Amino acid sequence: MKKYLILFISQFILGHCAYAHDFSAVAPSGQTLYYNIVNGEASITCPSQLGNTYPYYGYSRPTGNLIIPDSVLYDGVFYTVSSIGENAFYNCTGLLSLIIPNTVTMIGHGAFSSCSGLMCSLDLPSNITFIGNYAFYGCSGLTGSLDIPSVTNIGESAFYGCSGLTGSLIIPNSITYICNNAFYECSGLTSLVIPNTVTIIGGQAFYNCSGLTSITMRCYPPSILSNTFSGFPLNIPITVPCGALTSYQNAQYWSNFTHFVEGCATITVTANDFTLGGVTGGGEYSAGDTVTLTAIPYSGSQFIGWSNGSQTNPLVFVATTNASYIAAFAADNLPPDTVFVHDTTYISYTIHDTIIQNIYDTVINIIHDTIFINNYIHDTLFYPVYIHDTTFVDHIVYDTVYFHDTIYRDRYIHDTIYVHDTVYIHDTIYIQESEGIDNNALLNAKIYQRNGQIVVEGAEGYPVYLYDVVGRLLATRRETAQEVLLDVPASGAYLVKIGDAPARRVVVRR
Repeated sequence: MKKYLILFISQFILGHCAYAHDFSAVAPSGQTLYYNIVNGEASITCPSQLGNTYPYYGYSRPTGNLIIPDSVLYDGVFYTVSSIGENAFYNCTGLLSLIIPNTVTMIGHGAFSSCSGLMCSLDLPSNITFIGNYAFYGCSGLTGSLDIPSVTNIGESAFYGCSGLTGSLIIPNSITYICNNAFYECSGLTSLVIPNTVTIIGGQAFYNCSGLTSITMRCYPPSILSNTFSGFPLNIPITVPCGALTSYQNAQYWSNFTHFVEGCATITVTANDFTLGGVTGGGEYSAGDTVTLTAIPYSGSQFIGWSNGSQTNPLVFVATTNASYIAAFAADNLPPDTVFVHDTTYISYTIHDTIIQNIYDTVINIIHDTIFINNYIHDTLFYPVYIHDTTFVDHIVYDTVYFHDTIYRDRYIHDTIYVHDTVYIHDTIYIQESEGIDNNALLNAKIYQRNGQIVVEGAEGYPVYLYDVVGRLLATRRETAQEVLLDVPASGAYLVKIGDAPARRVVVRR
């Protein structure tokens, strides 16, 4: 059987070296190469004339470490070397290494067939689009990860018998059909990735690739033959796209495999404050899919960055595992010299930190500004409008704190008041999370939402302040009526403060 196969290959190769070369030139590495001029560009060819029985009959074959030039001078004109023609280096067993320039876009049939002396990794140019039949047939000495760039065609038996190729083989998205015997007996390959563009995989395409330990399919079941994957266990793990498990289990010949894994990745995306901006993207993806997340600031606000530190918008990445992203928005009133570094904002000599805490369906923004002025450290904690001043005089610290360190944590407000370094009062107030009523023991007042408005009962004669969640004052009311009605611009969380009492949060839904 093998004798007939070898005879066929020899006839295929020797029958296609049909052109006389137009000129020869010495390569940068010292070997003499032969060229034809095709469409104004240079194509490397074998030197023999039509009818000869051997491509290098009467000529010296290139040996050693070959560097193919990106251009060649002939008759006063430089020609770009754009292709390696059929059988150009057939049976050049003395070649040890190979460098192909990025100008080459095509490697013809049998171009390096039987170059068994090549003992290096194969680094194909990024512009290669065509690899012909038997192009690297029998190059058993080639070693390393085979990186196939934007190739649109891989010919039959192109890498037949390249057992030295190791590592991961990633077929490019430009491929729709993998030819017969394309990677026959490439036993050194350990993993295989098939893109979502492939619809057909030919017979014995991966025959006896016995080193494979995993296969990742990014497409629904392509058509295969019974011998496409012959030669390795049927229990090899095969990762399939999200939602494609049943299709593979029922597809012809794929159903012979017993270990399918559905590769799904859930991408969650949200905004730190939905009153300032929205987001698109997210959902269920197959591993390897491209994810695009977009942050959309509303009028009067700006996008700051993502929770992973990136400020790119939209954010584009490849899904590999479950992940969550938060888009941070802020009002437009930040100083013009603001520079964002991850979650820290540097404004001149001011350090501005924003801490985001998720509270059920609301995100609370705490803004902490530290300003160094002479010997004074001035801390302002807006939540909503509290001020803490610390003054250093002769190494003595004087603290005056009003409603300082208000933090929402596990549905509680923690207030700590310090007077001259002494803890004076520690208040803990429970926040009702329902849409019902918050009780204010100090004023015996009720605060709740009704028909898209905030209702305050029992605040007769007291000033009522309405803030958004970042501490911006939205409205002030003082009435003698039993009810005070506060209009809000949109659904969301708000802070209501009656007189000097602690602020309370209410959620309005329209």
